[in-house]
Amino acid sequence: MYSRYPALLSPIRYLSALGRTLTRGARHGASDNDSDAARHFFRYFSVHIAVSDYERRLAFLTRHQVYCEELKYLPKFPNRLEQDEFDGYAIHFVIRHRSSGACAGTVRLVLPRLVSDQLPVERFCKKGMTNPGLNPEQFKRQEIVEISRLAVPQRFRQRSHDSDHWMAIGEQSQSVQKQDHRQFPYLALALHFFAITAANFYQIPHGYVAMSDAIARHFSLNGLKLTPLGKAIDYFGSRRVYHFNPSEVLADLPTEWQQFKEVILGELEQLPPSEHRLSLRKKA
Repeated sequence: MYSRYPALLSPIRYLSALGRTLTRGARHGASDNDSDAARHFFRYFSVHIAVSDYERRLAFLTRHQVYCEELKYLPKFPNRLEQDEFDGYAIHFVIRHRSSGACAGTVRLVLPRLVSDQLPVERFCKKGMTNPGLNPEQFKRQEIVEISRLAVPQRFRQRSHDSDHWMAIGEQSQSVQKQDHRQFPYLALALHFFAITAANFYQIPHGYVAMSDAIARHFSLNGLKLTPLGKAIDYFGSRRVYHFNPSEVLADLPTEWQQFKEVILGELEQLPPSEHRLSLRKKA
């Protein structure tokens, strides 16, 4: 699965442990150090690294459901698996709804390694990147990362006043109970935060994400510092490319998100020193 990147295997074990920690925190109940947001969120949802073929397939199925069937941004695939060339050097994250077992959201972290590897925004959003100092082309491949293909299925959202339906609160269904509703606004934020935490573990200084200005403002209010790189362009709707520094994002979060971070760091402290020194980096 990761034949191009054998160095991924040990970091993946770290990320899987990270997911288990988040799940275990919910299973055993929140401690005094956990925020209400973390406690309530992980009561209803669990976070997973898509390491197995089954989990990766779940991520691709969810992307197809959202991008191809619901929002119709992309044509349908015969196998209902939405994939592209960037998946070959990406890590995939999945959030699952506990009571139903359904996938409540997915996102990927694109990690270029080779000179030929591009970020999606480099391929599709060049006209929207006019800030030369932060353009990803200015940095080494191992110094950049992109968060992309975030998808939250319709059952976990409802139409909102802006065009980013995946940020909206979920519709109630037989398997999605009323008490779960207050957690749905955290789905997209949690997916981004999980990916940012992974990027910071790999010591990658330059992160990129394409999103609407409305969502960027929402993220800024929640402590995610984003720097716009240029004008908005048509890319799955009106989107602007933003730059972020994973380390700075994690260093200056509001209290509730700091508690998510503390849960993750608690697991890191239990890993052998050799695991902490591992990195995806290699010369491109």
